[in-house]
Amino acid sequence: MKHLPQIALAAVALAAVGFAHAQDARPAQPPAPHRYGVAEVCRDLNMYDGMKVTVPLLLRLDDRQTQSWKGVESALGDARKPVEAGCGRLSAIPETGAATARAARLEVVLNSSLDALRRVRPSFDRFYATLNQGQRKQVDKLFENAPL
Repeated sequence: MKHLPQIALAAVALAAVGFAHAQDARPAQPPAPHRYGVAEVCRDLNMYDGMKVTVPLLLRLDDRQTQSWKGVESALGDARKPVEAGCGRLSAIPETGAATARAARLEVVLNSSLDALRRVRPSFDRFYATLNQGQRKQVDKLFENAPL
């Protein structure tokens, strides 16, 4: 439960990966540990079904918050579509080799992730606004482990 709506955060996370790739040209720097990349975005798609059940139980939502969370659930379902399509397109692009292939992979992930983020963010913002201070701290703590 460390990865609350990563699908929505994928665009930001992958922008950071792009920055990390740019840093690879710098001499003698070890790679960042636990770097979140293209494969992880596609791998983590299956975790969202469990999140739909876990978040309401973890936060002990009241009726108003539960209604708002349903909007997030719906948006997560909608956001899954562009990410799945992007993951499908990635299989045709080599994972290693030419810089142009790496750039193409990053472009696919950023475009599909941004589309997903735009679908989830408004409902997530509305949901977050319904939370009390303690619940917000719990959600904020979950996001501390997000790959930003």
